[in-house]
Amino acid sequence: MEKQLADVVLKLHDIQGVKFGTFTLKYGMRTPIYVDLRVTISFPDILDAVGDLLWNALEQKEINCEVVCGVPYGALPVATCVSVKQHVPMLFRRKEVKGYGTRKLVEGKFNQGDRCVVVEDVVVSGQSIVETAEALRQSGLRVSDAVVFLDREQGGKQILAREGITLHSVVTLTHLLEILHEQGKVNSEMMEEVKQFQKENQCLQIISNEVLTSKPKTRTFGERALMAQQPAAKQLFNVIHEKKTNLAFAADVSSCAKVLELADKVGPYICILKIHIELLQDYTHDFIHKIQELSTKHRFLIYEDHKYSDIGSIVNRQYEHGFYGVVDWAHITNAHPLPGPAVLNGLKKVLR
Repeated sequence: MEKQLADVVLKLHDIQGVKFGTFTLKYGMRTPIYVDLRVTISFPDILDAVGDLLWNALEQKEINCEVVCGVPYGALPVATCVSVKQHVPMLFRRKEVKGYGTRKLVEGKFNQGDRCVVVEDVVVSGQSIVETAEALRQSGLRVSDAVVFLDREQGGKQILAREGITLHSVVTLTHLLEILHEQGKVNSEMMEEVKQFQKENQCLQIISNEVLTSKPKTRTFGERALMAQQPAAKQLFNVIHEKKTNLAFAADVSSCAKVLELADKVGPYICILKIHIELLQDYTHDFIHKIQELSTKHRFLIYEDHKYSDIGSIVNRQYEHGFYGVVDWAHITNAHPLPGPAVLNGLKKVLR
């Protein structure tokens, strides 16, 4: 495999898939080296070889899966290559849901609970994998592994581990440079410059510094998602980031049909749909299934405006075992502050 890897790295260098100069990465990081696998779409033999290396990386770790999904859009060609050659079904995750057709976020055939491996070309922070994994998990797939051709060793692997995703890489940036250096394609000075860049541009450290600084900083919702520790907040930030909307819609009506009608109409344009389940005079449990389908279709969070206000033990039972089963379908709910911390503790115990 090492000989095959060295051959691919040298060919990437020859076709300008590995470039040296000054390039800007996420968070404004200016790097002296840029690896661009998108160019391989014009070189089928190299693309095929990259796909083989990715699959070998999974086989070496004995990683099994029912489906694969390439991170849009850079990793789609190599993911397709892996799928076709290894006869593994592939899924396609849209960056945004279209307002026509099936309006699915994840395209392809799969079963609930199928294990999906995310395929990526290059990892810096790992945020694109996190966003893809979230969409796949929301659709009922299990995601615990991702495979990437190049790990730039800037903290992406550690960030993904926090999300329950193990990153398997074909080559690290350090090893790629060693291969090029051995073949006289890069000098020692450039290797030291890249090494210093990696040291000074660790994504985890950048995020920590931003959190600690007292100077206000405007962050994208994608960056906020990367920093968020609370699952619902992370999910919401990712939805806002991908759909480019922070609109919330309050469906304060008393008919299930009307809520569903409104949700389908405004769904593509909102990040949150707020409802009052107890207002629905014609409520049946089938309504929950239908509103969840719309939530997945249009990718918005459901906010049940319940205003829990009893003592902790009662709230605990209402939330988990109440008639409406709110914990099973609402991404967000709320509580009155008057009962004190007990009401929050009662809700939190359900989620543990």
